[in-house]
Amino acid sequence: MNTAKKAISDNRRGRPKAKILALMLGCWLGAIGFARAQAPYADFINTPQSSTVSIGQTFSVTIQVALEGDPASVAEVHLNFNPNLIQVVSLTPAGAPLDLVQVPPVFDNSAGTIAFGAFRLFAPFPTTTFDFLTIEFQAVGATAGAQVTHERINFPRSLIAYQGSNVLLEAHPIDFIVEGCQGDPLSGDLDGDGYCSDVDCDDNNPNVYPGAPEICDNVDNDCNNLIDDGLVFQTYYADNDGDGYGADLLGTFCLVPTKSSTIGGDCDDDNPAVNPGATEVCDGIDNNCDGNTDEGLLNAYYADNDGDGFGDAFLGNFCAAPPNSALLDGDCDDDNPAVNPDAT
Repeated sequence: MNTAKKAISDNRRGRPKAKILALMLGCWLGAIGFARAQAPYADFINTPQSSTVSIGQTFSVTIQVALEGDPASVAEVHLNFNPNLIQVVSLTPAGAPLDLVQVPPVFDNSAGTIAFGAFRLFAPFPTTTFDFLTIEFQAVGATAGAQVTHERINFPRSLIAYQGSNVLLEAHPIDFIVEGCQGDPLSGDLDGDGYCSDVDCDDNNPNVYPGAPEICDNVDNDCNNLIDDGLVFQTYYADNDGDGYGADLLGTFCLVPTKSSTIGGDCDDDNPAVNPGATEVCDGIDNNCDGNTDEGLLNAYYADNDGDGFGDAFLGNFCAAPPNSALLDGDCDDDNPAVNPDAT
């Protein structure tokens, strides 16, 4: 990796200066060593203390020295990180206002190490909280098969010293989460569904990934090479008049098409009063689509000119009685009401 090679090169160039710093610190601390003094105490703190990033994303952490009114004149940080997950992009020491004597920071992206130190010869640090070093990282990987990888950047060997004693009370670790994906994290996860591009059959659709619920959308949601599998399909017919019965076959679907019905057999799909479930009425139409018109409603009528209740000439089959008609025939003189089959 070019970044790693550059980091190693930077690290090697920084070693002589690091040795100088070590010698100066040795003289400064003297024979007392790094034993803790009873007071004062100081901390290394980080802003932010945690970050959540995706592969390829950069994030920055600023390490601060927190003295809270207590003096100190030497500070040195050593950090360890997992180079398989993050890489150092840049290191930026605190600026000129501190008037610190600095040894340029060094990092090694192969070993996963960072080192930086600074001190004042004739005056202590500002007795407050101040920026010491800003680190820019880039997330480059995640644990294979994990959607998130929790990691921590630690301070294995660090100090804040005053009058020959290490007064560092706490160096807060830096927590971060790399959002990964199932599969090869380096292949990326474009749609953010937790599955990498190498296993996601459509990495531009967050509803598509291995094991996703199959939904009726004409798409292979679960990446098993089958479309809309396991869903209930029904046959639908066009229902233009909205009476719940269809006529023309539309096809088989897992979603209900517009203006459709699962029941066919409508013999007039433009008339909602005509369908297989309709009641037959006397209107000259096959209302119930059984192939018959006004069935069960027709009676034979005969002309009854004399109004005696008996007719002669057959008029036809009707739902209602025509004028001057009778249901009974056999009148041998339809102009004389005294003459009919019931006459005496």
